[in-house]
Amino acid sequence: MQGAAADVNEVRKRAGCTQLYNTVTIGEIMDERARELYLEEWRHMELSRVSYCLALSGKPDEWGNTYDVNTYDKQEGTGAAGGSYWYQRVVRYGMYNKGEIAVRPRTINYRMAKHNLYWPIPNSAITANNKGQLAQNFGYDGYNANTPKWDTWEEAVADEAKVQ
Repeated sequence: MQGAAADVNEVRKRAGCTQLYNTVTIGEIMDERARELYLEEWRHMELSRVSYCLALSGKPDEWGNTYDVNTYDKQEGTGAAGGSYWYQRVVRYGMYNKGEIAVRPRTINYRMAKHNLYWPIPNSAITANNKGQLAQNFGYDGYNANTPKWDTWEEAVADEAKVQ
C-alpha cells in the first residue's frame, strides 16, 4: 500500500509528526483515521463498512485474518477467533470482553458478541411494516434466515411497485 502510505504521511506531516510510513496496513490506516477524525464521524459505521469490504475482497487484515462475505456477520459468541474486522478491533482495542472493570462504586463486565456488528431492528418497525416482511438482524429475537431479502436496488423498486 505505497500510495496509501503517502496519503497517511501527508496527514501526519500536517500534524507535525516526525515518524512517517513506508507502507501501511489497513490497521494503520484505521488507527490514523481514529486519531485524525476523533469524534467527527461514527466509528461503528466506518468499521462496519471496512468489515464488509474486507469480507468481499478476501484480503487479510493486519493480524492475518480473512473474512468470508457469507459468514462474517452471521457468527455468535465472544471468542477471539472469527467474527468480523469490526469485532476484532473493538475487542482488541476496546473495553469489551476483558473481564470486570472497576467503575466506582461497582465493577462492570462489558460484553460484546460477534453478532453485535449490526444492531437489532426495533420490533415496532418490524410490526409496523404491514406491506411486506422486514428481516431482523442475525443474533436477535425474531431473526429468520428465510425472510426474503433484496440483493439489488432494482429488486427493492420492483417489490415496492407490487405493493402499491
